[in-house]
Amino acid sequence: SFAELLFARARAYSAVGEATKAISDLKRSAEMRPIWADPPALLGRLHLRREEWVLARESLERAAQLAKPGSEAWERISGDLAAARKALEEAYCVCALSGHGGEVSSVSFLPSSPLLKDSVGAALEGELVVASGSADGTARIWSLRRGECLHVLRGHSGPVRGVAWCPDGSGILLSASADGSAKIWQLDASAEGCTLLKSVEGHTAALTHVSFDTYGAVFATTSEDGEACVWDTETGLLLHRLEGHAGRVNKGVFHPANGGRSLCTASDDTTAKVWDLAGDVEEAGKCIHTLEWGDGLVNDVEYTPDGRFIVVVTRKPGSVKPFFRLLLFSSVSGRICRWFDGHSATITGLSWNPSQAEDEEVVTLATSSRDGTLRLWEMAPEPTGAGAHLLE
Repeated sequence: SFAELLFARARAYSAVGEATKAISDLKRSAEMRPIWADPPALLGRLHLRREEWVLARESLERAAQLAKPGSEAWERISGDLAAARKALEEAYCVCALSGHGGEVSSVSFLPSSPLLKDSVGAALEGELVVASGSADGTARIWSLRRGECLHVLRGHSGPVRGVAWCPDGSGILLSASADGSAKIWQLDASAEGCTLLKSVEGHTAALTHVSFDTYGAVFATTSEDGEACVWDTETGLLLHRLEGHAGRVNKGVFHPANGGRSLCTASDDTTAKVWDLAGDVEEAGKCIHTLEWGDGLVNDVEYTPDGRFIVVVTRKPGSVKPFFRLLLFSSVSGRICRWFDGHSATITGLSWNPSQAEDEEVVTLATSSRDGTLRLWEMAPEPTGAGAHLLE
């Protein structure tokens, strides 16, 4: 039968290390012959090999139900299932932080740096510190080692939608709120307090995101008013007001390698835009690229670590053909290079592999989604059309 042919091909793929292709064939084989134990058994073993414990357990539980109890196949499946369950038990939460009175919308780790050692570093020696923003209108600073809240930052009159530590490790924290303001806080040298330095207001609607440039000299806020603003961190003065989007702006990120001279924004108007912040007085703040796919709201955007490319996250839910897509654009030309499909619900987060060498052509991206999965992708710059994820 065709199910057996697919299973045989999956075994061949598995033998030569082509796990992704093997998994695809095994899923199809199991659908065609749902009472056959072999496809889910091999599928479970492949997930075990890839350390995908939940998927391994699900497949092996199905295989155990189909196999004849007491048979050699059943014994092997039972052993694999026990291994998957043990791995799940050993995969534990390191720290759970509770205290907010509403949904937590943003978190940010305090970076380590020589500046930190001179200021708050002595008081926080050995600590891992994280800030969080919540719908309860507060930001909190936590010690992960102790699992407790160090400070509660009050002052916003609406939900806190974003928090970001200054990358220089000086202990400066930004919070952005639905009340339309962003606040600049300083963690005191003793780490016993956190002082409000400034509050900046320039938007006419709720803020959606806040981010620093690479050096922490400037920061950007985005808003439901369709604008992005760039501010001086030290003075709190507005440097640029970026107008051009026709819908809510969801995020703004600085180019990682050019010292805050360009910013990319993502909007519900179905576009992402790249802005020049380094020109003369007349040119600075102008849009130099509009990154368009033609359809779907843009809810997230990130530069690749070397800054040569931009990953744009789009979503089009509720349509006849809903999609949740990653698009790879050149940051130099603004042209699309590749697109990636795989998630079946809104993509909620992006994170690059921090251990890859800077000169590597292909980089690995992790994405999280409301479809309940985490996926890994190889981001290659070649204009080769559709891409595929490495791991689910």
